[in-house]
Amino acid sequence: MSEAIQAFIKAQSDLGVAIKNAKNPFLRNKYADINAIQDAVFPVFHKHEFAIIQEGGADEFGQYLETKLIHATGEAFTSKVYLEFKKADMQSLGGALTYARRYGLIALTGVPVQDDDGNTANGEQHMKMKQAVSQSQSNRKPPKQLKLLERGENLTRALKSCTAEQLIGFATEAGSLIEQIREFDNDTADNLNQVYREREAELGLG
Repeated sequence: MSEAIQAFIKAQSDLGVAIKNAKNPFLRNKYADINAIQDAVFPVFHKHEFAIIQEGGADEFGQYLETKLIHATGEAFTSKVYLEFKKADMQSLGGALTYARRYGLIALTGVPVQDDDGNTANGEQHMKMKQAVSQSQSNRKPPKQLKLLERGENLTRALKSCTAEQLIGFATEAGSLIEQIREFDNDTADNLNQVYREREAELGLG
């Protein structure tokens, strides 16, 4: 086992939990923002001789932000998060970069964050919402629950292209819908909540 891997293991064993220090004004929930993630990760990995670098790039799959943990020996551990944003929209790009910085550090270091479920892209969350609807049908859930899941899927589609004004208008409906779905399907509620938060960040409302 290399020296860098041994140092990585020690750093992970020393990691604490990222504190939920930010509040979503619309959904009234707390989450760990980029500062909380950095506060949990940077001191520990620096202690074990890792430099932490996050830089942009592009390949055949699109633009991305790459997180690198470079050990004093020169060995590096990397993770890419591909960016989804509106072209010629700096607020959208800024939101995508913040998202990628958070999830790049979370994915690469394994820092515990109770508010996050590990999803790393709107596309994955959209698919999981569809899978939840399909699975719920196969499990013969009550009609009311199926209707709520269908509403959740419709709201997910709307959130991906809504304006800031529309997002504010969705706040009450989204909050109520998430809580209703959470009563019988916590994972789907978390997915919808995450889609909402990401769109909020893209529009500069977070």
